[in-house]
Amino acid sequence: MRIKKLTLAIVMIVALSTTLFAATPFFFSSGDYDSIKLYDPNGKRVDALTQMYSSGYIISTDNHEASFFSEFAEITLKPNTLMVLLGIESPEFYLLDGSILISAKNKNVTVYTTTAKYTLTPYSSAEIVYTETEDSISNLSDKKITLYDALRDLNGDVPAFTSVDIITASYSPLMYELRNSQEYIKAIKFKDVEINLHADTQGILITIPETLRKSLITTFLANLETKAPEIRAMFTYRTTQDSVYLKYSSPLTESDYSKLTDELAKELLLYVKSFYRPDKPTVSTNITHLEKVPGAPQQPAVVETKVVANIPDKPIFTVKGKATVTSID
Repeated sequence: MRIKKLTLAIVMIVALSTTLFAATPFFFSSGDYDSIKLYDPNGKRVDALTQMYSSGYIISTDNHEASFFSEFAEITLKPNTLMVLLGIESPEFYLLDGSILISAKNKNVTVYTTTAKYTLTPYSSAEIVYTETEDSISNLSDKKITLYDALRDLNGDVPAFTSVDIITASYSPLMYELRNSQEYIKAIKFKDVEINLHADTQGILITIPETLRKSLITTFLANLETKAPEIRAMFTYRTTQDSVYLKYSSPLTESDYSKLTDELAKELLLYVKSFYRPDKPTVSTNITHLEKVPGAPQQPAVVETKVVANIPDKPIFTVKGKATVTSID
């Protein structure tokens, strides 16, 4: 399937009548260099570090993610993703297979799939998934993102911090809040993960589900020292078995701790989304080099099993081996 989609992408790009050139390149910035396959507008494979100044490049990742950067956007291609750069002056991408995390910078960025068109306004962020089993977009910001899908009659905005299942045309909030006289509660919820932030005048208690490692939350807080030092300087923290407690350096008013909680929730949602995989591992098995030979019921076969699990430091691993097939239907 991936080979067919890659061939389609090459044919589509070669068929373009003109190639636009721009002064701003799009280029590999971080991730697994060896997992990247990069093809120029003529379908020729080139070095993954090649700076892309024109439309028509095809980017494919294998078992690891890779991030790309430009003045107009940062995009992380998750494992097993296939994407085409359609335009740079007016940034456009075509996601043929897989999933991406994208943060727009100083201009609108458009992402197409086979059925949908998404337009991210400046400084918006989203996760877009287009696979055989999922077709969705999650607005990971409070900025405007528009959605158009003529097949399912979807046309409008993707609300802030909301996920849209394109197949079922259903909308699910990624965050919600509760408030009472004692505390302010902000919840992050997507798929099988829910993280709750309980804030009051003294601090914020972050409760963590078993599907996430506590160390990931503490790593997130450590990263705030670089990304948002003014926020990180407002508290110290301690950890327990299933939570992290942030203690303010001095008591905050309801207005201040509500704003702080909102900012932390936004950053935490982006951070968790960047590595999240389903709690329950998915296993797929593929048998190749299998031929039926008359008079030879036992045939050698190569069995490849791929396991996708919630293991951030090794998100995908593949096991290969040989097996004996006793019968072929």
